[in-house]
Amino acid sequence: MYTEISGELPAEFLRQLAAQIRKIRDGLAEIEGTAESPDGLILATVSGCGELIGLDLNPRIYRTTDSQALETAILDTVDAARRSAEAEVAGLAAELLPHGELAAGPPIGHRVPV
Repeated sequence: MYTEISGELPAEFLRQLAAQIRKIRDGLAEIEGTAESPDGLILATVSGCGELIGLDLNPRIYRTTDSQALETAILDTVDAARRSAEAEVAGLAAELLPHGELAAGPPIGHRVPV
């Protein structure tokens, strides 16, 4: 790994690290988290980067006039899909990080107030 004398990383270690990073990058492109609302009227899909890439609303959803409940149901379903994708991303990243040392940080797609 890191050599104390020269302060440089061995070339083989860097090649392996680059390969692992490419694997994670490629894996992120394939990850999707999907969740369905408890009533089955909402289906949300989120990418491995936390981007909402699909939102299917069953036409029966428009029968309710409670827009606040609809908003909550959509947000909860998208959040569940994001957590699903996040779990897959964590599994992929765990291959690169030392065992049990997954970096803590905001969840994917988390917006930090400015």
